[in-house]
Amino acid sequence: MPGVMRIDPRSVEVPVAPLGQGASSPSAGFTQMASIDDMAVGVWDHTAGTSAHTEEDEVFIIVSGSAIVTEDGADPIEFGAGDIGILRSGARTTWSVTEPLRKIWIARESSNG
Repeated sequence: MPGVMRIDPRSVEVPVAPLGQGASSPSAGFTQMASIDDMAVGVWDHTAGTSAHTEEDEVFIIVSGSAIVTEDGADPIEFGAGDIGILRSGARTTWSVTEPLRKIWIARESSNG
């Protein structure tokens, strides 16, 4: 692997699949782009809609789109292009994606973006 690498997160192909049943179900998917030691870097896409997750330790940067992320028992947090977020392992979250979302994520190798 080269010592310097460039990834354009806007042009990465991310395969997405429906998260539930029915035509109104949002779709999401991720692509891992690289790894260094136990850290992985990738791109995650989510169409408009709502989904629930149990998070892994992750730092992310929103490339495009917007979402409201609510951790169980906490106030909602709005994210948009350019925002940086931190997710803690075990946090149960609901993602209400208002505009198709693309984020860059950095997480431990075992995480799924």
